[in-house]
Amino acid sequence: MFNWIKGILTNDPKPTTPKCYICSLTATYYMQIRFQRINFELVTGKILITICNGCYDDTYEKYNPQRIPSPVKKGVFENKEE
Repeated sequence: MFNWIKGILTNDPKPTTPKCYICSLTATYYMQIRFQRINFELVTGKILITICNGCYDDTYEKYNPQRIPSPVKKGVFENKEE
């Protein structure tokens, strides 16, 4: 009986599961938001949020409805002779 009372009174920290930033369900993805100016100048600020499967699909459908992969930046595969 003593162990039962002790189990009720002590608070063991339980590992928290990450929650979706949008709908508060259990998150399965990290989403990184990077800001860039119109003239392609990178801004150093980035945001990292967690999202669930449903919100991932909704976000992907909203910003990339044709499921086109992101374009390769110019100069990535060019040979740079020094």
